[in-house]
Amino acid sequence: MELQRRGHFYKERNIHLPRIMTIFIASIIFCLTFKQGISFCVPTDYIMYVENKECTYCLAVNTTVCAGFCHTRDPNLKEGLPKSTLSQTACTYKAYVQKTVLIPGCPLHVNPYFSYPVALT
Repeated sequence: MELQRRGHFYKERNIHLPRIMTIFIASIIFCLTFKQGISFCVPTDYIMYVENKECTYCLAVNTTVCAGFCHTRDPNLKEGLPKSTLSQTACTYKAYVQKTVLIPGCPLHVNPYFSYPVALT
């Protein structure tokens, strides 16, 4: 009876092994196929410190910066190379706005304004 159970266990185990391998291989193919569609590049909160030597105060500015890796292409090397080799992983902004702040404590002859980018996407 014990041998039959062991034999039955091994048969049952061998039946499930190909299913597990099929699911594993299918998930790898799925991830490799759609990896370009998943963006690892996201705006992240960042504190930037702004100062001017001629002003009396330092200012902390809350902004968002690009963090992570996004797929971009370099079209400079078009000839003879497939598009997949032109792909680069770099963090780039899709959309951003420029904001301007006033640095306090600046004399009249100094420009007290500082502009910086804020990443939207």
